Amino acid sequence: MRNRSSQPAKRPKTVTRITKLRRFLFDLSEEFLDSPQPRRLPPPAAGGSRVPECGARPPMSGSKLRIALAQINTVVGDFGGNEKRILDALKRATQLGADLVAFPELTVTGYPPEDLLLRHSFVERSERLVRALAPQVKGVTAVVGFPERRNGKLYNAAAILCDGEVATTYQKIHLP
Repeated sequence: MRNRSSQPAKRPKTVTRITKLRRFLFDLSEEFLDSPQPRRLPPPAAGGSRVPECGARPPMSGSKLRIALAQINTVVGDFGGNEKRILDALKRATQLGADLVAFPELTVTGYPPEDLLLRHSFVERSERLVRALAPQVKGVTAVVGFPERRNGKLYNAAAILCDGEVATTYQKIHLP
């Protein structure tokens, strides 16, 4: 592909990022497949916790990160049922040695919530549920999708739950 100046066109940065991500995921999957046993957290120090500090980086040489993809079947508006599904998936992933559990977008509310997002009470309830889930997340990090209202704007967000708290949230801003 050439541009008007007869020079080779530069590859867009997104293509380069995607290629790097694919290589990373391939390398990660190769390591995962080579691992006969799930990675376990180290035993607790005297009087301490075996759970690493949220956001702490383990040494990269020789360490592995086990990621669980929790493709759960949520129901739109069924907050109690969705909470149970989330907790069941977290329990199973933790038992299997996952370090990170990733849930789909809008997991808390079910997908697609459509016009229910126009109700402030619906969004507030989903935000309360995320805060209620956080204390139950121990020994693993979870990424849970939910709608979030911030500064009067509604976002499709993801909460990072770690060590019993909401460590941070991320708002999706580039929608197709």
